[in-house]
Amino acid sequence: MLLPDVPRDRFRYLGNASLTGSYMALVSRTHRQRQLALARRLTYIDLSNDPGFMDQYTAAPFLPHTDLGRFPSAARVLGAAGR
Repeated sequence: MLLPDVPRDRFRYLGNASLTGSYMALVSRTHRQRQLALARRLTYIDLSNDPGFMDQYTAAPFLPHTDLGRFPSAARVLGAAGR
C-alpha cells in the first residue's frame, strides 16, 4: 500500500469504500442525488497540456521518491541502514 509520509495515526482503514458507496447510490435516492451533485461540481483538467506534468509523472513511481525530502521517514530508515 502506498501512503503519504504522515504519522500513521492520521490514517483510518475504510475497507471497500468504493463498493459501499456504489451500494448506497443504488439503494438510496438521497445518496444517489448527493453523488450526482458532487459529480456536477467536478472539473476535468487535461494534465497532458501541462509542460511539467510528464516530468513529475515519470519521477513519481520510484519508491522512495527520487526526492527523499518528500519522505523523511524513509530517509531516516535508509540512513540507519547505511544506504
